Amino acid sequence: MKTNRIANENREEIVKAIKSFFKEEYKTEVKVHNIVGNVDGATVMVESIGEPHFYTYAVIPINKKIEEIYSDKVFSQQGQVESVIIAGLYGLIKKEEFQNLTNLIEDLNEKYNLTGLNEEAIPIGANRFSNQYYFVSIGDLNSFNHVLKEYIEDPNRSQEEWLELMNVQNIDFKKMIIAIKLYMASSNVDPNKKALDELIQAIESSNNIPNGNYQLILNDNLIHKEDANGYKENSLEKIDLLKK
Repeated sequence: MKTNRIANENREEIVKAIKSFFKEEYKTEVKVHNIVGNVDGATVMVESIGEPHFYTYAVIPINKKIEEIYSDKVFSQQGQVESVIIAGLYGLIKKEEFQNLTNLIEDLNEKYNLTGLNEEAIPIGANRFSNQYYFVSIGDLNSFNHVLKEYIEDPNRSQEEWLELMNVQNIDFKKMIIAIKLYMASSNVDPNKKALDELIQAIESSNNIPNGNYQLILNDNLIHKEDANGYKENSLEKIDLLKK
């Protein structure tokens, strides 16, 4: 794709424009990962620096005819960055509980020879608060408008301040999606139903992991490199496992 070549040849200019966009629009410092050409520009995957931590993206237009980068016209899709900011803040105020969730998953991985994404693949999806095992997404952004306003005014608040501002008691956890995606560590092995059943039971019985609407998927070992996704016909899943 022509825009891919143009973007790579002008990477330094694009990185500068994207960093400036996030700093001006969201008061957030980011580092740039992938830059991928699209029909009329380039999609730029970024990771926030510091906390709250999240991955997201922005788009920079490119004029293919004259091969010009429009550095002053960077934009994000409506609600995209705002949603991941809230997910990142939820990850921050529930930091210890998310670590407990990670530990729970890693114990299961060791028992059943499972794995998550290679950490290098996480920024490819470039979306949400996430690690190699799960990501968090927000289904009801409107209820957090007051939090977004506070973030733009001052993103450098303490965990305690964000906990108070987010008012966890009023969160609709049906719309706080925690998606866990695991993979068989060995090749040519179908997803293990016993492993998924034990994960379901562990989440249901745990009282020290984040509240949310859990979506569980266990795939085999094959992952599409283009989008870091491994879902196929033989994948096992459990959706709408609500924990509140």
